[in-house]
Amino acid sequence: MDEFLNRINYYNVQLDKELSKYPHMRKLEQYTSVPKTYLAVGVAAFLFLMIFFNILGELLSDIIGWLYPAYVSFKAIENKNYANDAQLLTYW
Repeated sequence: MDEFLNRINYYNVQLDKELSKYPHMRKLEQYTSVPKTYLAVGVAAFLFLMIFFNILGELLSDIIGWLYPAYVSFKAIENKNYANDAQLLTYW
């Protein structure tokens, strides 16, 4: 059991390091007083359950798989940095 808890703690620390790179996540953590790792895992679990039980699953799948990449692609095209363009436009 200790090995399992140590592994969970390790992944929690790694996720916290990754999420700390995003200022919006730090602000959200301060605003809600909920650790950002719990927020991220909670949102991911919520989306998974909504899609798995097909509660607005088609809409969520469209947003995740089409609308968000389209938005990011348009933002990349407008940006002067062309490093992201090839990767994002390859998606299409």
